[in-house]
Amino acid sequence: MPSQSPKTSDTGGCTGTCCAAFRIPHTPASLKRAVRQGRVLDGDQLLDMLIPLTPKEARERNRQFGGDGDNPFPWSDRGHHFTCRHWDEDTRLCTIYEERPMMCREFPYGKDCPFGCDCKAGEPPGGWSKRSK
Repeated sequence: MPSQSPKTSDTGGCTGTCCAAFRIPHTPASLKRAVRQGRVLDGDQLLDMLIPLTPKEARERNRQFGGDGDNPFPWSDRGHHFTCRHWDEDTRLCTIYEERPMMCREFPYGKDCPFGCDCKAGEPPGGWSKRSK
C-alpha cells in the first residue's frame, strides 16, 4: 500500500496529488476523436497514459494522496476523471518525467498549485491542446 504521507523531500516539494486523480476536458472517446483529428498535443502519449476513474475513485485517490477533499470530482463530470499510469504511488515521482506530455509540463497552467506545492508553469488551461487559428 502506498505511503499516506507525501515524500516532498524527494519531489522538490510536490506531493504528486495532481497525478493521483485529475480531470481533463475529454472523455476517453472524445480524446480518441480529437487525437485522430490532430487536435491534441501529445495525443498518442495521453491515450497510453490515462487510466479512467469513476468520480468515486477519483475522490478516494485524491484523499488517499493528500488532497484536502475540496476537489469534489462530481458525478456530472463522469468520464472526465483519470489517473496516470506513469505516476509511481510509492515514490510519488513521474516515471517518464523527462518525456512527459505538455499537459503535465505546463501544470498548474500559470496559477499557484492547488495542492500547495511550489510548482510553477507557463500556459493557462488548455495549453496542451492545439488551437485552431
